[in-house]
Amino acid sequence: MSDQVTPPPVAEQARVEADAAATAAAPRITLLTRVSEVRNLGLVGVLAILGIIGAITADTFWTRSNLLTILQQASVIGVISVGMTFVIIGGGIDLSVGKVMALASVWSTTVATQSYGPVVMVLCALLVGMGAGLVNGLLIAYGQLVPFIATLAMLAAARGLAERISKKQTQLVTQDAINNLATTKPLGISLLVWIFAVVAVVGWIVLNRTTYGRRTFAIGGNLEAARRLVEAASLEARQAITALRTGRVSWEEFTRTLGAFADEFANNHDVEVRLTAKGQVARIDADLQAEVLRLLQETFSNAIRHGGARVLNVEVDAAAGALEISVRDDGRGFDPHAALAGPGVGLKSIGERLGRRAGTLRLISAEGQGAVVRGRLPLVSQPPGLAA
Repeated sequence: MSDQVTPPPVAEQARVEADAAATAAAPRITLLTRVSEVRNLGLVGVLAILGIIGAITADTFWTRSNLLTILQQASVIGVISVGMTFVIIGGGIDLSVGKVMALASVWSTTVATQSYGPVVMVLCALLVGMGAGLVNGLLIAYGQLVPFIATLAMLAAARGLAERISKKQTQLVTQDAINNLATTKPLGISLLVWIFAVVAVVGWIVLNRTTYGRRTFAIGGNLEAARRLVEAASLEARQAITALRTGRVSWEEFTRTLGAFADEFANNHDVEVRLTAKGQVARIDADLQAEVLRLLQETFSNAIRHGGARVLNVEVDAAAGALEISVRDDGRGFDPHAALAGPGVGLKSIGERLGRRAGTLRLISAEGQGAVVRGRLPLVSQPPGLAA
């Protein structure tokens, strides 16, 4: 049942990661990408058909004035759709946006609100929208309501409140500054269209060029992957704080850090983590502590994700000039050689990182008998390849 696994050479890292990425990406290129392309082409086709119908039924459809009018009428809904894009990509839904918009416009254009001027009108509309969004968020995140139900209730509430405020009558805007938003036309194009264009560009940048956008995609595509992303960010923050110290930590600080990490992981994943520290050294390099935390992070994640482990026993021992870390789980177990030969990069990356620090990795496992991952790192930095 025991197998000694030697980590692959450091030079193989790029090739291993590239091969794994190519293996994982192949199905997406042949299936998901094609489906996405067909969907996008379908939207373009529908738009083209509507344009043809418009041209047939009205000679003025493709005129510049008519197209600008369509853009102006669609600009308000367009701004809302940018926000809805974030919600839908994140895996949610909001049915109340239309009625919340109506409530915000009604509330901000009452005679009483208009008497305070255009700035207060804008602030009122923003506060109404933010308040409705906050209520939706609290109901979904903390009230554990399904987004469909929570936003459907907000839709009904916003519609009823808007009708009560307006008494089902049209409200006239008397503030010139507000009216000018619809009548001002820089470069011959309505200011509302320009606002929509700016919001759309900003939304695209946030989604595609920021960490927040990537995490929004992650949450919508895979909630577990998003949770791991947050855990990795938390680990990086702890490592950055450690790096700001003197460069060396005491054995007590080291074991306290490992204990805090184990407790946090156990609470976040509803598993039991038992940590035992043996031996003692005066001080440990901060980068070695960071490497141990990274090793535990990946080993724990693999154990519960692939092995279904519920109990993780961790032993850390400092002896004979080396730091030995052992993680034993009660999961399903696996074939070590098959795991390293497969497309996954988890165990391979662990072995490669230990190898870069002249360390070794040993895997002991069999199907149905749990697994033991043992890593050994020298307490004194050595050139790679000198590990026993």
